[in-house]
Parts: sequence; structure tokens; C-alpha cells
Amino acid sequence: MTLSVALCTYNGKSYIEEQLLSILRQTLPVDEVVVCDDGSSDGTIGIIEKMQRDGKVKLHRNEKSLGVVENFKKAASLCMGDIIFFADQDDRWHPNKVETILEYFDRHPQHEVVFTDALIIDSSGEHLPAYGNLFQMTFQQEERRMYYAGLELESFLTRNHATGATMAVRKRFLDKADPFKLCTKQILHDYALALRAAELGVLGAIKKPLIDYRRHDKGQTVFEIPVDGKASKWHTYYDHLRELWPNRDTTQVLSMLKANHAKERIDHIASRNKNLHNFLAPLFIPFRFRAYFRLYEHNWFRVMRYDISQCIRYSLLRVTHNIPEK
Repeated sequence: MTLSVALCTYNGKSYIEEQLLSILRQTLPVDEVVVCDDGSSDGTIGIIEKMQRDGKVKLHRNEKSLGVVENFKKAASLCMGDIIFFADQDDRWHPNKVETILEYFDRHPQHEVVFTDALIIDSSGEHLPAYGNLFQMTFQQEERRMYYAGLELESFLTRNHATGATMAVRKRFLDKADPFKLCTKQILHDYALALRAAELGVLGAIKKPLIDYRRHDKGQTVFEIPVDGKASKWHTYYDHLRELWPNRDTTQVLSMLKANHAKERIDHIASRNKNLHNFLAPLFIPFRFRAYFRLYEHNWFRVMRYDISQCIRYSLLRVTHNIPEK
């Protein structure tokens, strides 16, 4: 099995050498690192060229600027490996990242795409206690509970939990599933990969942090440091229970989701949400056994159990914390 890394750069001289070294020094070596540069003018190219001596680092310079999404698509298309790891220019891989992900794929041959947790660091490489781990920010407890209950696609319709810098994909999946077809201005390459894999039931998650994910003012993506006391934990939890519908950004791609009863599953979870406030809802859910079995197959029991627990939780929260109906 051959291993490739798709790494995109643009004016990344501050961190690109550290990132490349962390990739090349893996406990399980990769076969190639395909670097697609999108028009750097700050010395990034010179650093990459110095790293090409062992033949593993392969530099491709775009004739014109493609932008983040198209640049990653280009890098992936140039990769020859059976497994492709996506990488950002400013992060830092843990030494056992490749080995851990390959072991995961060996244990879960049904999965085609996997994403992991990460430690969040600042521009100097120091861990940021205010952030904690990446999953604490982008894949919170209620979202993880929904995901592991068998509702992978439904959990991803609210927002993306799979950060591209942590992802790995089997090349055959890119060739057959055409995930980048889902890309829009709001849906980047990583979100498109996750949506398509979740739709097909081939998306995996590793809870262990395998990279240091750097946040700085020149990064492609940013998010704010959470402020304690902004809202009570009960109302935050309430929002997680209620906001399980497709948002405006993902609604436009639902017409392209055709596998595994995707549209019916979305309608099913929306119908469940409308009845969360009904105290009798947990009693009636089991009578929909046939629908659960048809829509979720081997996950039907986990999904049904999750739906019942959500209805009970929401009903209790309404009574004990006077949560209004939206």
C-alpha cells in the first residue's frame, strides 16, 4: 500500500519547514508529499526546494492562483498513493499520525474517509488552554453522541466536524464517489468529503489528537475563543437538541445526496425534532420500527435508542429549566 500527502501552500514560509519535517519523520514513512503552491512570493518555494533532496517531496506550482478548494483538489489529483493524507502548511503532525490512521483503516475496512482530533496551538507552537482540543470546538458532546448513534449524515448537516488537516481518504473513494462535486462557496473540500462519506456510511472518526492545529491571524480559517457565561449550559444543550436540521449552506446540496435514503433520513430526523416537546413521543417511537430498520439498517437500534433518549432529555429540560419552544 502506497501513501501520499496532499499539502497546499501559499506564502507559508514561517511554518512550512517544520510541517514538512514532521511529515517526513513519521514512524511509518509516507511514499510522497505532493506540494501544490498557489503563487507564493515570500520564500516558501525556496524552502520546499531544499526539502526535495530525498525525492519524496514533489513540488507543483500553479500557473495561476486556484484558491483553497481548487488547490486541494489539484494536489489530491496528483497523488499516486492508495491512501491520501491532507495537510495544511502551518500545522505540525504527531510522529505516529500515519501509523495510527493506517491501523484504523486496517481495523475498519468499510471506512473510506477518516478524520481525527487535534491539539490547538498558537503561532509560537504553544498549546492554547482556552481552546483545548479541536473536537471541543468543532465536534461537541451532543454532536458526537448523535454521530456515534448511527446518525453520521444528520450530524454533519448542521456544520462540518471534520477538519481537512486531520483527514485521510482512500484514493478509490475520490475516483468513485466524486465528493468534490458537492463543493460550493460555503462547502469546502473537507466538508464535501465528510458529507459524501457520511451519506454512504463510510466515514470514520479517531478521538485521539494526531496533529497540532495552529491558529494564527494569517490562517485560512479562524474561530473565536469561547467566552464563559455567554449562555447557560442548559440553553446551549437545548440548542444542540433543537438545531439538528440542515442549515442554509447545506440545504443546497441535499439534492445531490441520493444514497442510503439520505433525503428520507433527513425528513425522519426533522419529524422527530418537531415532536421533541411531546411527553408521549418516546412511547410512540418504537412503533416506527419498520421505518428505522429501512432507513438505518444495522444501526436501527442505536438510532431508535438515541431518539428516545433525546425526547426524554428535552422534555425534562423544558420542565426543570423553563426552556421556551422555538
